[in-house]
Amino acid sequence: MLVAEMPAIEVVLVRPQSEGNVGAVARAMMNFGLKELVLVDPECEIGVEARRRAMHAAEPVLDRAKVFKSLTRALARADMVVGTTGVKTKNPKKFDRISLT
Repeated sequence: MLVAEMPAIEVVLVRPQSEGNVGAVARAMMNFGLKELVLVDPECEIGVEARRRAMHAAEPVLDRAKVFKSLTRALARADMVVGTTGVKTKNPKKFDRISLT
């Protein structure tokens, strides 16, 4: 039986503000077999709270996390990009967003 290889998927967080959220994302990533975390211009450290939220199994995700100053640099190697946000906006210059809150 042939087994398909998992594509190289990176999860990118742009300007994360809470290290607890970074840890929670790392834990969710491990639950789905994802191991490559990228932080763009983070506003927090990967400290004790991040590691507490990640739990032991996801600490390698935090240890391998790459940090970039800009989204352009973080995505330079990507073949395909899928984005999502939780930020609402009424700015007519932005794409329409459907809030799932």
